Amino acid sequence: MMNLIADATQLADHYDAHVAQQIKQRVTELAAAENLAQLQQLPYALQSTTSGFLLACTKEVQLQFTCLNQNDTPTTLPVAAVKIILVEVRTDAQA
Repeated sequence: MMNLIADATQLADHYDAHVAQQIKQRVTELAAAENLAQLQQLPYALQSTTSGFLLACTKEVQLQFTCLNQNDTPTTLPVAAVKIILVEVRTDAQA
């Protein structure tokens, strides 16, 4: 679990600390829940009660991960980073 969180944090390191914390928190929630059914629904849709989180696919089936930065401005993270995070979560939950 600690490695998973560290990986997610490293991916977010070049964003501001507030965004990094949101990513870290969401990854922790998914891994702790070990909800494989929810994870297997990705990339179709993922929403959190945590303010500012939205992960969904467009008609072109491209992932978009949006969270609020410290100025409450929506920030879209690169698709590659999201895919890496999701793969790490899924692998951890199945292990």
